[in-house]
Amino acid sequence: MPYIKTVVSPAILDNEIQKIEVSQLTLKENGQGEGLTFSLFKSTKEIMAEYTKGEVSMGLKIQIPNDYPLKSVSVEVGQ
Repeated sequence: MPYIKTVVSPAILDNEIQKIEVSQLTLKENGQGEGLTFSLFKSTKEIMAEYTKGEVSMGLKIQIPNDYPLKSVSVEVGQ
């Protein structure tokens, strides 16, 4: 369990954050990410996304547990 918390989980999180950052840049360069924003919080292991189109807005929050992948992520959909 300590190995998962200190080595495996941070490596997985870093890899996923890099994928999100690359995707976000690619969407902006191609002009496809209009209305879509991401916030990455590495210290709290949270990923937040928000999509806005006109007056409609949708939020998504993903919380990654310290012992991921042994426990599943928590996903909250708001608004």
